[in-house]
Amino acid sequence: MTGPRKYDSRSQKRKAKEIRDMVIQSFAGSMDRYVKRKPNQSENENVIVNVNTGLDENDNAHDLHENEHVDGLNENIDDLNDNIEDLSENIDGLNDEAYDLCDPGNWKINISQKERDLIVETGPVRVSNFIYPVENNRSFNDKYYAGSLANGEKHDRPWLVYSRIKNKVFCFCCVLFKKGLSSHLTSANQGYNDWHNIYGRLVEHEKSSSHMLSMKAWKEAE
Repeated sequence: MTGPRKYDSRSQKRKAKEIRDMVIQSFAGSMDRYVKRKPNQSENENVIVNVNTGLDENDNAHDLHENEHVDGLNENIDDLNDNIEDLSENIDGLNDEAYDLCDPGNWKINISQKERDLIVETGPVRVSNFIYPVENNRSFNDKYYAGSLANGEKHDRPWLVYSRIKNKVFCFCCVLFKKGLSSHLTSANQGYNDWHNIYGRLVEHEKSSSHMLSMKAWKEAE
């Protein structure tokens, strides 16, 4: 038979309570390592506001720098477009001039060195497969661009050029380089169109010493 239940004294109860509280605090402290507390709402708001403010300032600075860069590129593009337009105008003018000088009928008697250089650089432009105008039942023919040697061999006449605007032929190199007296075939303001006698005249001309000298000067100028 058990005896009646015994009660602790007051000091013993107080001691037990202190021990229980220490155990509870110790347990709570150990749990803090595993439980993540949420920050206060006001702290979150301050952090978000500060971050957003910093981002806005960075974005504004970046946008300003980018806009300045784009403006600079636009100015460079505008300048480049202006230069391209000027260059195109110069090329168009040069092409027009070169086209006009392709026809010996446009050459001057006292041709400038610039024009001579441009003509030489362009080279003789041969008109072919063209319906040549008929005068006195005669006309120029593509066959005259080739000559015949004594042995019957054919050779080309690169110096022979035909003018559409004048319906005449010229010696390319003699008009440009011949010194002294000129003939119809070698004069810029004349030209040759005696189609009845053209074959013999071409043979005579290409054998002349003045023509050979002009051919030499032409080749040296190329």
